Amino acid sequence: VFAFAIYPRYPDYSSGFWGWQAGPRDSIAYFLDHQDEYDEFYLQGEFNTPDPFLPFYIHDEELLKRAHIGDQYEYRPGVRQLFVVSAQNYNLNIDHSLWNVVTTITYPDDTIAFYLITHK
Repeated sequence: VFAFAIYPRYPDYSSGFWGWQAGPRDSIAYFLDHQDEYDEFYLQGEFNTPDPFLPFYIHDEELLKRAHIGDQYEYRPGVRQLFVVSAQNYNLNIDHSLWNVVTTITYPDDTIAFYLITHK
């Protein structure tokens, strides 16, 4: 009986940072939709084994070459880069005067999970 009661709510329950890891799919989808605007895409490496997300969601080999695991410390002037950082990283480690928030990705409960940012 418990399994049937929790089943409909389980995706919400487990979608946090260490659960189903909500966010990579939507972040990568944003990059794919705006690929002409960016030379490189960086998905933060704090995920539990983030490497499979890139080839799972990016099927074009040329786009996959532009996608990396990394964070805002990979910034290079003159390169149009999009970074996905956790809300915690954004709030604790980002100098907001240097970065633009392009969009946010939320968990199912509408709390911000990730910020997609570019350097000003």
